[in-house]
Order: sequence, then structure tokens, then C-alpha cells
Amino acid sequence: MQNVQYILKINIINTSITKLVNNILFRPNFLLELTSNYGGKMEYFSLFLGNIAWILVIVSLLIVFRKGVFTVPQEKAYLVERFGKYRITLNSGLNFIVPFLDNLVKNPNGKIRAIDLREKQIILAGSDKIELITKDNVEIEAEIGIFYRIEDPAKSEYRVDNIESFIKSTVLGILRDSAGRQSLDEIQRNRKQINDAMVSSLEETTKEWGIIFTRTEITDIDVDSETKEAQRQELTAERRRRAMVLEAEGKKKEIQLEADATLYKAQKDAEAKKIAAEADAFAIQKQGEAIANNGQAAVSFEVLKKQVQAISEVAKSQNSKTVILPTDITKVLGSFEAILSSLKGK
Repeated sequence: MQNVQYILKINIINTSITKLVNNILFRPNFLLELTSNYGGKMEYFSLFLGNIAWILVIVSLLIVFRKGVFTVPQEKAYLVERFGKYRITLNSGLNFIVPFLDNLVKNPNGKIRAIDLREKQIILAGSDKIELITKDNVEIEAEIGIFYRIEDPAKSEYRVDNIESFIKSTVLGILRDSAGRQSLDEIQRNRKQINDAMVSSLEETTKEWGIIFTRTEITDIDVDSETKEAQRQELTAERRRRAMVLEAEGKKKEIQLEADATLYKAQKDAEAKKIAAEADAFAIQKQGEAIANNGQAAVSFEVLKKQVQAISEVAKSQNSKTVILPTDITKVLGSFEAILSSLKGK
């Protein structure tokens, strides 16, 4: 019973205060009427009520200011709704809205929903690795890094329920399509082209989501142990093949150099023979001229000179222990001297 009486008294007091405030705010002559009814005794009471009215006005202004003025951080954005419909986006800085008509979008816990405009990263690794099958029927697991940022907060909020989940499913579809058209070696070689193509496909697919993809990266490609062993054997065979090719090319180069050296030597020998032949021809020419000018003496001189040269060569030989000279050697030498003297005399 006491609790019920206490509640009734509180309700009566609240009702009285509410009526008093309404009379003060909406009946300008209320205080004058109250003063005239109670005479001078109400002077202090009316002054007190006047102060309460000013306090209520100031409090009301503060409430209006609090509900109509917001400061948004640099990296955030707020969404404003009016009667449940999107109206405007509040960007960084000081912003004003219409109190009691406009409301900021809030999370289920009652806090303002702040859209983060900074670049975000989604890593598909570990248990989130993407399983792919290549053109040559090799099962691989790819680790992907996706980088994006929100460009239009309204689209990202109202058109997509869970943006990260949508991005993951979209990337999965794009990668599986790309992997199915390329072999394992092509995927490993063309990662940059695949990343660029994935960004282009994502932008085209998600243009209505209000986000921009800055880049995507295939950070790792993992294959099963059997495929790794096959790749290792293939790499070993490739290295052996390259070694054999290099060895064959070396031998080919060696043969080419030897052939070039032989050809060069033959060319030089031919040039030497040509020069010797030209020298012999020149000597014969001169001998002919001498024969024509000096007659038999020049011919005898040339014959005797050849005989002396031959004897000299035989004497120089290291294998010759004994030199046999013709019996008329003295006559030959004397004739040579006589012919030489006659030639000089002429």
C-alpha cells in the first residue's frame, strides 16, 4: 500500500509540473494572471517561475543544438535518414541537420553507425584459401589479398548487407573462371595479368556497391605433394636438357672455330704461295732480261750459281759427315769467278 501511495504522489507531482510548464510556455499572460489573483504575496513566486521558464528555454536550445549539430571525423561518414528514408551523407567536419526530423543511422547497440572510408584489406588464407582446378586438371589452393575502400557510403550501406562476404564470393567466382582457362604453369607465370584482370572484373561486377578496388594480389599458390614431386622431376629434366644443349652448342662453337682456323690458315698459305710465285716470276723475268742483254755469260753464271748454292746446302746439313765434291770443283769455281769478272766489266 505504501508503494502504491508513493507512486500516486509522484504521478500527481509530474502532472502538476507538466501543466505548469505548458502554461508558462504556451500562455504568456499566465504569470500575470497568477500574480493578480494572489496579489503582492505572489511577487516572489512569479520571479521564481520566470527563472524556471528561462532555464527551460535554455535547456530546450541545448537539446536542439545537440540533436542538430554533429562533428564527423576525417576518416568517417555518417548517414542521415528522415522518416526512415535516406536523406544525406555527412562528411568530415561540422554538419547540421534538422532536429527531431532527421536522425543518424545507428547500430543495434544504439551507437551512431560510422562508415569507415579508409582502405581495407581482406586476406583469404589458411582455412579461407580458395580451392581451384586448372586447365590441366591440377588442384591448387590460392591465397588472395584484396584491397578496397568505400567511395559511396550510401550505396555500400543500403545495397549490400555484408560487403566482405559479397566480395569473397565474387572473387571466388572470378578466380575459378580464370583458373579453368589456364594451366598451372601459366597461372604461376601470369600472376600480374590475373591480378589486373581480377580488379577489372570486380569493378565491373561491384560498381553498384559504392566501393573501389585498389588492387588484388595472389600471394601464394599451393599444390599437393604429388604435383610438387612431378614439378621437381620436370625441373630436373629441364636443367639436364639445358646442360646438354649448352654442351652441344659449345662443341658446335669449337668445331666452327677450328674450321675457321683451318680456312684462315689455308687462305694465308695460298697468299704466301701467291707471293712466292710472284717473286719467282719476277726473278725469271729479270733472268730473261739478263740473258737477253749478256748472252751466254749470263746463262753460265746462273747455272754455276745454282751449283755453288747446292754445294753450300749439302755442306750445311747436320746429317752429312762426308761431303763429296765433283773433281772439277776448282774448275767450276774458277769459271764462276771469270764469268763474274766479265759481267762486272760489262
